[in-house]
Amino acid sequence: MNNNDIVETGNTPSKTKHPKAIRELRRLTGFFNPEVETIINTIANSSTEPGRETEIVVPESDDTANVIIDKNCLDFGLLVEEYYAGKDYDRIQPTKYKDKFSAPTSYQDAWNHKCPWQKKKWREGINLERNKMKQNKVMKLVKRNSMEEGRKCIKFRWIFEIKRNGTFRARLVPCGYSQIPGVDFQESYSPVINDVAFRILIICQIIWKLTALLMDVEVAFLNGELDEIIYMEVLDGFDHEYDDVMLLLKSMYGLVQAARQFFKKFTDVLTTIGFTQSNAEPCLFFKKSNSKIILIVIHVDDCYVVGEKDMMEQVIIDIEKNGLKLKVEYNTNDYLSCEILLNKNKTKAWLGQPHLMKKIENTYGYLVEGAYNYSTPGTPGFGVTRPKENDTKISDDNQKVYRSVVGSLLQLVKYSRPDIANSVREISKCMDGATPSAFKEMVRLLKYVIDTKNYGLRMDPILDHSAEWNMKVFTDSDWGGDKDNRHSVSGYVIFLMGVAIMWKSKLQRTTALSSTEAEYYALSEAAKDVKFVSQILNSIGVKIDYPIYVNVDNVGAIFMAENASATSRTKHVDVRYHFVREFIFEGFIKIVFVRTTNNTSDIFTKNLSKELFDKHQNKFVVDKAKVNDDDWNIEGRVLGT
Repeated sequence: MNNNDIVETGNTPSKTKHPKAIRELRRLTGFFNPEVETIINTIANSSTEPGRETEIVVPESDDTANVIIDKNCLDFGLLVEEYYAGKDYDRIQPTKYKDKFSAPTSYQDAWNHKCPWQKKKWREGINLERNKMKQNKVMKLVKRNSMEEGRKCIKFRWIFEIKRNGTFRARLVPCGYSQIPGVDFQESYSPVINDVAFRILIICQIIWKLTALLMDVEVAFLNGELDEIIYMEVLDGFDHEYDDVMLLLKSMYGLVQAARQFFKKFTDVLTTIGFTQSNAEPCLFFKKSNSKIILIVIHVDDCYVVGEKDMMEQVIIDIEKNGLKLKVEYNTNDYLSCEILLNKNKTKAWLGQPHLMKKIENTYGYLVEGAYNYSTPGTPGFGVTRPKENDTKISDDNQKVYRSVVGSLLQLVKYSRPDIANSVREISKCMDGATPSAFKEMVRLLKYVIDTKNYGLRMDPILDHSAEWNMKVFTDSDWGGDKDNRHSVSGYVIFLMGVAIMWKSKLQRTTALSSTEAEYYALSEAAKDVKFVSQILNSIGVKIDYPIYVNVDNVGAIFMAENASATSRTKHVDVRYHFVREFIFEGFIKIVFVRTTNNTSDIFTKNLSKELFDKHQNKFVVDKAKVNDDDWNIEGRVLGT
C-alpha cells in the first residue's frame, strides 16, 4: 500500500480508496478480529463507484477498544473507525456524552470535527446559537468608520460544552476582559439566591404542600437591554465585508454587565405580571391570589418555583407573553447542583450534592487510598496552626491540591453538610502555606467526607399546622480556640420548624478577655442572622412565634445581654455588639440557658469526640437511603420551645 491511497486536504478527514484497502483487510481476517469480515462486507457493499473516495472518521469513543489496529496499515485502522462511526453512538445514553466525548476548543475544530456524528451535533449547536441571536436581534452590522472616535471593538470567542443532559452547547462569548470600564460598562453586580432563602422555600413547599418545578430562561443573557454602546469584531461564519463590525443591541454571555442586565429584565417582567420582590432577599419573588401563593427564587437564569399548580401554569404563560422563552422541568431533583429528594408522603426532604461529591471522589480519591476509616471529620481537640518562619511546608503541587480540596469542601458546607463546618474552617487557615500536619488533617477530613458521601441535610419540618412558625437558635464559642492569635471561635445554628436553615463556624475578629465576652460576641453575630431570616419570612407573609428563643450555655453572657451596665469587665466591648439588647427589650428574642452537653452549636466551635459529634450530627444530616424511613422524624428532632 502506498501513500497515494491516502488523501489529506486541510481540515477535511482522511480518505481512502476501497479496492486496495479491502484487499489489505482480507489479509488480516485470520488473525486480527472476527469482525473484520463483517467490516469488509459492509464497506464493499456500500461502495457504488470504483475509485470513489469515502470519508473516514476517527470518533472519540471507547466503542472500538476491542478491535486491534495495525499502526503500519493506516487504511485498515481508518476503515475500522468508519465502520464503527455512527454505528453505536445512538445507543449511548445522552447523560454519558459528557464523560465519553471531549468538547472542542475552537470554532474550526467544532465546525469541521473529524467525527461526522459529533460534527453534526456541534453544527446544530452553533446554528442554534446563531438563530437565537438573530431572533433576539442581538446585533447588527455597521461600518467601522461609523464608530465613535477612540472606540475599540471588544474580542470574542466560541465556547463549547457538553451538558450533563447530553446537550452539545455552543455559546458565542464576548471577552469581558477586553471591555473598558466606564466606557463599555458601568455596573456589573447581579444578585443570586441566598442558600438560606433556598432552604426556606423547600420548607414552604413541604408545610404548605405546594407543587414544585424548575424554570430556565432560554438564552437568558440575550434578553437583557444594554445601557452602553458596544462594538465587537464580526463573528466566524457570518457574511460580511472587510470594513464591517458588529454593533451589539442586547447583552450577551461574557459581557461584564450581562447578568445584571438580564436580572433587571426578568425583574421587570415578574413585577409586570403581579409579583412582589422581597425586600430582604432580592432574588425571592412571590405572588398571592386569595389564599393561594406562588414563590420563585432566581439563581442567574435558573428558577425554582413552588406554588399552586394552576397559578404556576398561568405564570409560565404570562412570562412567555412578555418575550421570554422558558424551558420547564417538573423533575426538581437537581437545582444549584443540589439533589432534592422528598419522601413518598412529601412530608420531609433530603438535600445533597451528589455531583460535587462525585467530582471530589474522582479527583482526590487517590489521596485517601488505604487510609483509616474515621468516625469524626476532625481529630478531637486538634487545631490547625499556621506555619512559623522555620517550619516545614508542603510542596507547591500539594499546596494547589490543598487549596482545591478546601474550596470544594466549603461549597459542600454551604448547602448540605453543616456537620463538617468546623473542620473545614480549621484547614482553611493555611490556604497560602500548609504544614504536613495540616495536610494530614485535610486528608482525614477528605476521607470522612468520601465515606459519608450519601449524607445530606435532613429537612423534616414540624407539621403542627399552627398559624405561627417556630424558630430556635443555638449559639456557642470556644474561648481562645485559635492557637495562633488566641481569638475565639463563634458557632451558631438557626432552626426553622425543626430544620437547620443557617449555620456558621467563624473566627472572631477581636480577642475576647473572658469566656463570657466570647459568648456575648457569638450571641450578637447570631442575632443578626436571626433578624435576616425573620425578614425573609415576614416578606412572604409567614407569621413567626415571638419571642425567638436563643439558647446560650454561659450565664455571664446572658446577664450581659439582659442588663445594660458599664463595668471594668464590659466597658471596652464595642458598641456594635450591644444591639442584641435592643432585640431583647423589643421582645424579638429571648435568651435562655442550655447545658453545654445539649448545646447543638457546640459542633461548630471545636472538633468533638465521637459521642458528642454523633449526638449533634443527627440533628443536621441523614443518609440518603433513609429518606422513606418511618422513624426519621424521631431521631435528632429539634423541637420548638
